[in-house]
Amino acid sequence: MKAVLALGTMILAGCAAVPPVLSPTGRAEALDGSVWELPDAGAGRPVTLEFRGRDGGGLAVGGYDGCNRFNGPAELGEGEAIRFPRLAVTRMACLGNTAATERRVMAALEEARAIKIEGSDLRLVGGEGQVLLTYRRQ
Repeated sequence: MKAVLALGTMILAGCAAVPPVLSPTGRAEALDGSVWELPDAGAGRPVTLEFRGRDGGGLAVGGYDGCNRFNGPAELGEGEAIRFPRLAVTRMACLGNTAATERRVMAALEEARAIKIEGSDLRLVGGEGQVLLTYRRQ
């Protein structure tokens, strides 16, 4: 009996250490309403990435890239896969640090193929596994 209880405890402990794999729908629900900020962006105000659920399902993304606001769909695939295929962006003139930050953020959103959330960090990851940007949960 003690061996059965010990085995059961080990199995439960092992399950608790492995994060659950969420379906795209489950990940959309988990991200809905979350707001992330790019630390030390040098844009003069917070550079943000915000997720929200869309009517009829799915996920939308929006935020501020250092100069302009953007929004559009966030397409979730299997595992950690994500794409931002059709972002609408305001067209304010960007100068100095704001222009550089905007280029970096928009390039990362275009190149992103996955997101990894670890603790309070959300990493946009490129197709070759490279971290493009790291946001912090707000």
